[in-house]
Amino acid sequence: MDFGVGIASSSDSWKLAQRAEALGFTHAWFYDTQMITADCFVAMAAAAMKTSRIRLGTGVLVPSNRIAAVTANAFATLNGLAPGRIDFGVGTGFSARRAMGLGAIKLADMEEYIRVVYALLAGDTVETVRGFRIVSGGLLRPLENYRWWWRFNRRLGELLPAACIEAQIIARKTGVFR
Repeated sequence: MDFGVGIASSSDSWKLAQRAEALGFTHAWFYDTQMITADCFVAMAAAAMKTSRIRLGTGVLVPSNRIAAVTANAFATLNGLAPGRIDFGVGTGFSARRAMGLGAIKLADMEEYIRVVYALLAGDTVETVRGFRIVSGGLLRPLENYRWWWRFNRRLGELLPAACIEAQIIARKTGVFR
């Protein structure tokens, strides 16, 4: 059975991830709530260096607050630090965006974001809805040779509210659900 812990990202949240691992937890989810907690990717990188088994994930990432190419690059970097232990939790930003006086993003925008991040991690050139063309290269280029990114959050359904049928449909369409 898997057990996870939600961690408020901070400069020393790696200590909580390390303790959770020692206690047998399987997942550590780092909050992505700008203006309230520290950057989740920095906190996850520190935890990646101090742990060896526990899976580390964004719990949950807010698509509007990071462009997809930056997110794909951050996940690729984290995977280099903790191969096969990184999870991509993503949501509409209901809490995090409220902290900045904004509402949640539309589910269609979240779906497009997931599509672009996954495509970049696959090494694809991506045409975005807004007409941008993003070419995967550099750090992401070696990912064409193996498929670790599909391990990202196959359990997204566990993070989505059961009542949010639209979000679960998006998860299935984007290949997150199996």
